[in-house]
Amino acid sequence: MSSSGGHEGFGIQLGGGPVFASIDGYEVGWVVGAGIEALRFSVQGRFQRGLKEIGKDFDVANAQESHSKAFVVLVAFRLN
Repeated sequence: MSSSGGHEGFGIQLGGGPVFASIDGYEVGWVVGAGIEALRFSVQGRFQRGLKEIGKDFDVANAQESHSKAFVVLVAFRLN
């Protein structure tokens, strides 16, 4: 079972088909973050920015600029 792009999908099924069949491409970018922990509670913030969108065929030479941005806030409670 092979999907377009030459990936086998490691035999994983998603929605009745191989997992890589549902992927439109990939993105390369960077992430920066910080957090603080007090007692067993922590709060973290992360900002991520996409730089390049790479198609399923991995044609890096023709990669287009990505304008995606995301900010994530994580709240955690440590059990140990």
